[in-house]
Amino acid sequence: MVVYNGCDHVFEVRPDDGQLMTLNLTRKRYVLALANTQKHKNIAILLKAFAKSELKSVTLVLFGGATKADFENLGHVVPPNVRFSGRITDSELVGLMANAGALAFPSLTEGFGLPPLEAMALGCPVVAAPCGALPEVCGKAALYADPFDPDAWSEKIRTVLDDETVRQSLVSAGRRQAGIFTWKRAARSLFEAVRAVTPA
Repeated sequence: MVVYNGCDHVFEVRPDDGQLMTLNLTRKRYVLALANTQKHKNIAILLKAFAKSELKSVTLVLFGGATKADFENLGHVVPPNVRFSGRITDSELVGLMANAGALAFPSLTEGFGLPPLEAMALGCPVVAAPCGALPEVCGKAALYADPFDPDAWSEKIRTVLDDETVRQSLVSAGRRQAGIFTWKRAARSLFEAVRAVTPA
């Protein structure tokens, strides 16, 4: 039996919008993603997408421990519209998610994929790769882009940012999808699984 994680812990975190001023961000006009150099996280495809003219006016914000130098040392070209937040607090992350135009999650494999659900719970649309557990977790509440095609990522991101009908549909569907994954439900599932194999 699989017991899914919950994502409703994000509602217990008071958002801190300070990073918007620190990074000079415009609400709903930036895209959030992990600053992670591990190959399976596939952030390189986002760097290529944001180097394209279609996304020239959009900022990609990478949060986490990896730096611009870390990516460049691996041979990646970091375009000028990419900003690095560094390690941030949970409150700052919630603030960034709640104000972002989208969360981009291009992983080639994930065992679960918690950040997309956290973003959905906070009303942030998600563009994800159709890989690993992501289609199972995100369902029909995300837009999916080919993890090896920067043009696909550019197109999907522009759609989310510029088409208000699509955006609102994703926000509504995302909140519903995230609502399925609660810690109360996880606890109940675990309890039922244990009870099913426990002798009377």
